[in-house]
Amino acid sequence: MPSSVVTGWTLIIVSYLWLMVNTYTMILSKLLPMDVNNEITKDRHYCLIPPAMPVVFVLFVIVNWLGLKYFRHN
Repeated sequence: MPSSVVTGWTLIIVSYLWLMVNTYTMILSKLLPMDVNNEITKDRHYCLIPPAMPVVFVLFVIVNWLGLKYFRHN
């Protein structure tokens, strides 16, 4: 197989695994019982990430749109 196909599949698999690990860390670990001796279950910082993501996404879109406007009109 060409290297670009292998690189593409590698990126897809790594991205999927990253998404699954982060989903477990942010959401699913909070549903586990507290008697599980797991540091991720006890941590309360990761549960703040989902509410902050839409704000960061909107800011990211605005900054990209502004950069595109500056690029096109200069």
